[in-house]
Amino acid sequence: FGSDAVGGFSATVGNPPWDVIQPNTQEFYINYDPDFRKCDKQEALSIIKKLHMMQPNIAEKWEAYEAGFQEASLYCKEPEAYTCLQKGKIDLYKAFLERFLTILRDEGRMGIVVPSGIYTDQGCQTLREMFFNHSQSDFLYCFENRWPTVFSAVDGRFKFVLFGSKKGGSTDRFKCAFMEHDPERLPIIDTNALKMSVEHVKKFSPDTLSVMEFKNQHDIDITTKVYGDWPLLGNKL
Repeated sequence: FGSDAVGGFSATVGNPPWDVIQPNTQEFYINYDPDFRKCDKQEALSIIKKLHMMQPNIAEKWEAYEAGFQEASLYCKEPEAYTCLQKGKIDLYKAFLERFLTILRDEGRMGIVVPSGIYTDQGCQTLREMFFNHSQSDFLYCFENRWPTVFSAVDGRFKFVLFGSKKGGSTDRFKCAFMEHDPERLPIIDTNALKMSVEHVKKFSPDTLSVMEFKNQHDIDITTKVYGDWPLLGNKL
C-alpha cells in the first residue's frame, strides 16, 4: 500500500462470488445424477457409494476435485497471497475485497457488492483495519434482499452491502445507511446518509471494529454520549 507503488487500476467495480472455497458434493455429483440435489443426507451418501462402486473413475475424479480445493486453500492461506484469509473459512468475497483494493493505484476507487459480514463478522476485522488504515472509505449502504428481491437465488432475509472506498490515506468518517430495501432509492439514501467516524467504530467496538447499525444521526450522538469516556464492561481497570 506504499505511496511509491507503480501502476495499478484507476477503478475496480464488481459483485464477486459469495461462495466459500470448499468441495461441494451437490455441485460435483449432479453431473452424474440429475436429481442429486433433491436427496437428503442419507440418500446422497447411498448414491455416492453406488456411483463409486459402479464407476471407479468417478471416485478418482472426486479425489482430484477435492485436491484442487485443498491446493486453492493452501494458496489463500499464504500471507503473501492474502492477509484477510489467515483464519476461519475462505470466503471468496473477502479475497475479492482485498484484491480490489490491492490492485488499485493510489487515489484509485473501488465499488463492490458484498455480504453484510464486511462490517459485522469478526472474520472481517483484518479487512476493516485495512480499509480504515489504508484507504478513504466513502460509503457503506446495507440492504435487505426483499421488498423488492434483488438477488433471487439468495434468501430474502440476507443482507448485502454497497461499499466504496479510495485507495491511500486513511478513513476519518464515512457515509452509512442500514436496513434499506430498494437500490432504486440510492440517490435519496446517499443524500440522507448517516455520518459515522472511525473513532465511533473504535469506541463502540474496540476489539473487532464491527460497525453498529443506527437508524438516524441522533441515535449515533446519543450512543456516543452513553459510551462517553467510561471504560467498557469487560475492560480491565
